Amino acid sequence: MRVDLGIAPARCGLVGLVSTERFKRFDPHTHAECEVNLLVRGSADILGPSGKIAMTAPGMLFIPSLQAHSLLAASRDVRMWVLVWKAADAPKFPKGEPVLHQLGREEAARLARLAAELGGMSDDVVFNAGMRYLLLQLVRGGGRLMPASGKAAHSALFRAIEILRHDPEPPGAAGLAKRVGISRPHLLRTIRLETGMNFTALRQMILLRRFMQLHAEHPGDGLLANALAAGFGSYNQFARVFTAAHGGTPARYFRKRMGGHSGS
Repeated sequence: MRVDLGIAPARCGLVGLVSTERFKRFDPHTHAECEVNLLVRGSADILGPSGKIAMTAPGMLFIPSLQAHSLLAASRDVRMWVLVWKAADAPKFPKGEPVLHQLGREEAARLARLAAELGGMSDDVVFNAGMRYLLLQLVRGGGRLMPASGKAAHSALFRAIEILRHDPEPPGAAGLAKRVGISRPHLLRTIRLETGMNFTALRQMILLRRFMQLHAEHPGDGLLANALAAGFGSYNQFARVFTAAHGGTPARYFRKRMGGHSGS
């Protein structure tokens, strides 16, 4: 899925922070901008079309423009700056495959301080100058940069997640395995190894995200209609999954957040 990061026209990029595993996401996506994940604490797994890239702090991962990727998992103590630049403002950005580079702790701390300062910068001119300087600092390693390696077989997991996210009628494990070209046991084993979840939990989480997006876009359709449209087999199934994830029933959750109108 290609996403619009919504970068202000006056800015060359943006800065974000991942500071807890609650930011874990399984949604593969692309964007026109170049991205650097600057990991200063903990560990993180990035999933791309060629497989999983395991990062340990301190390190950074260069993700070229239009390269599909997602944050697959992160440790509880993770602290990772996500930095993106418009492609036109990053002419020296590594091309081709994602590139992984380990850092010294002092260098990582210095780069993280600069990222934190830019994250709170309100002046566009100063922000742009700082972002361009930061990019120069990140790429200056040159020959030390190494292509990130991944297991080609895990591209099936990437494709499987895309199918679960977008198919109007998301398949079960057997149908999904057939569509991505591997055996059902192989798919189930890969899901367990790479996500720490079983197939049912992964599928339910993705369907719940589908529901949240649908309900945000079409609240007037109601909880039941949006749950079924997201791929849940029944309202009871949807309610069980929703309650486990959010600690309360769907109706109660949306009453609290939508002024008493649940859409049911």
